[in-house]
Amino acid sequence: MIVLKAWWRPLRVCIFGLACATLAIATPAFADRELHVVAVGKGWLASGDFTNAPRAKVWVDRPGVSVVLVLLDKGGVEWQVEASDKSFIETIILGGQEATPSATGFTAKSTILFHELPWPIDKNTYLPFIDNFQGGPFRNLLSELSIETALNWASSVQVRRRATEGVISVSSFNQSRDRPLGYLELLVGQTSDLPQSIQAYLVNPTRGGGPKANFTATGMEFETNAGPKFFPLPDGVERPFLPNGAFYDVVTNAIYGVTFGGPGWIYQVDIETGNWEVLASLRGYDGAEILYDPGKDLFVLTGARSRPGEIALVNPDKSIDTVLFEVRALPGFTDLYAYPNALPPRLTPRIYEGQWLIADATSKLEEGIAGYGKHRLYALNLVTREVRLLAFTDFQ
Repeated sequence: MIVLKAWWRPLRVCIFGLACATLAIATPAFADRELHVVAVGKGWLASGDFTNAPRAKVWVDRPGVSVVLVLLDKGGVEWQVEASDKSFIETIILGGQEATPSATGFTAKSTILFHELPWPIDKNTYLPFIDNFQGGPFRNLLSELSIETALNWASSVQVRRRATEGVISVSSFNQSRDRPLGYLELLVGQTSDLPQSIQAYLVNPTRGGGPKANFTATGMEFETNAGPKFFPLPDGVERPFLPNGAFYDVVTNAIYGVTFGGPGWIYQVDIETGNWEVLASLRGYDGAEILYDPGKDLFVLTGARSRPGEIALVNPDKSIDTVLFEVRALPGFTDLYAYPNALPPRLTPRIYEGQWLIADATSKLEEGIAGYGKHRLYALNLVTREVRLLAFTDFQ
């Protein structure tokens, strides 16, 4: 990360040797400090211009506050920064990605001009480039910047795939400030009005009291004290297309599995006899995880791929009811992955009672990156569509 310290527009005359002895200007003290982020994938270049570097122009107009300006790009951008006379730029931070090396092996470095005066800097890339102010990369960026600047939220974030000939104006707030570091603490909902069985689960979480089960193209298995117990798919049972989640139910002593792609199916294997059965068609629904309630003879499924919050209830008569919760409606869910450019983690159903489904999701990252979410636990009302965040953990 490159940091340019505390240059105020009137002060630059002194910096570059013009009447320096007569312009002793003290750094002003401001009660408010603001973090503003501008991310540009590529700079602007006029058609046919093979001489100049692609550029991005930034105009800062935030009088009365101390501005920390963060510039992010994918390499090879000439940043042209100017500020109004009453604006104070405390710090300029340059981050993002390195440009792809050319055929000659040369990698263009990004540069900054402040009021047309160059700063001889090198590109450092440990700050992530972002293309959205939601998602894990943005949370990671805020986490890193909080360490460097002691600011826990961004007053504005502006993201452009490519800069235009005009200026990017830093002059107001936008909705990024609604998601500071630590924003989830205030969003955790109550549990006292949830059904008693759900409250008991939250005190002592289990998944039906049974061990973990898996469903593969060759069969199903679940964990025992002696190790995994495997039930191969026998001849005569339709081969599962893209087998997905599985659930072991202690009451029926069976494993249930769900597939996605094509019509989708629910499979069952009796772990005492090893008998297999195809229970129901999902009629095109793509299921990721499955929960079975033997008391109601009801299956609860969560969606696969890009729709983890598409909940399906497969009733005893094999009719299917669905309700969709958008991922952005689940507080903190987009923190778990590189939203919107990656597939989200699965939402796993844990217990369903009285219209309320308890479900959770865990980041697919093998190792935590500061700022990314690690785990989220939700209560979803399938009738009113109310969503509550019940608990969360983050990578540190």
